[in-house]
Amino acid sequence: MARFHSTRFGVSLPLPDGRHWRIDDHHAPVLRATHEATRSSVELAIWREDELVNRATCERRAYEKALVKEKAGDEITTETVSFPPGWDTGIWIGADHDAKEARVELDAFGAFVHKCLYLRFVSRAPAASFDVLSDRLAFVRLRVFGGLELDTFDVPRESFRARGEAPR
Repeated sequence: MARFHSTRFGVSLPLPDGRHWRIDDHHAPVLRATHEATRSSVELAIWREDELVNRATCERRAYEKALVKEKAGDEITTETVSFPPGWDTGIWIGADHDAKEARVELDAFGAFVHKCLYLRFVSRAPAASFDVLSDRLAFVRLRVFGGLELDTFDVPRESFRARGEAPR
């Protein structure tokens, strides 16, 4: 799977059929990736807060900053995960449909000390295509969200205290 690296958010985002995604990482407060062939989109943002945060605080701040619209559809499931590793992340999955179109959505809000993460995946298909949407949703949950890689901090190889030295 191809990966898109966002320097702005310090994250690498895996995308299936990579070169067919249209990515905008500069003109909105979120990274937006759209895949016309599957009528799918991914939005992603990571930001720093001055206060210590938890998952609920990050979700509230995402709405306050107008990064995210209201969740659409009926809830299918929610779960809490420690992903990215060490983060407290809540995942909401929902769906809705009318006579012509069905839609699935995954919203994730995560917190780690002073950092917040927001990811949204939406995909649409003809109303009778729930199996297609279900497959897309499962793939995104496991491989796209599950494959996020955050840039790491530069960490000294060994502690200065362990060597008895002061940092230079």
